[in-house]
Amino acid sequence: MNNTWQLHVARRRLSELVDTALLHGTQIITRNGNPAAKVVPLEGAGMSEASHLQSLERFLLNAPRGDVLTPLRRHTGRKKFSFEESL
Repeated sequence: MNNTWQLHVARRRLSELVDTALLHGTQIITRNGNPAAKVVPLEGAGMSEASHLQSLERFLLNAPRGDVLTPLRRHTGRKKFSFEESL
């Protein structure tokens, strides 16, 4: 069975794509004839759930702390309006 799917076909037949990946392994999705993504069965994804949690924990522990970042104020471009000033 062919393991390559064109993007427009993969969108229309997503359930079938997932079922095929579960039965036959990794499926490749192409865009304009070039490999763009792959669907991998979770069992064969290369990392167990425990490994994913350890990776997430490591990422969060090494992420910058809140005091390092300064929040940006959104400028809406609108002037503040007060009814008292307009009278």
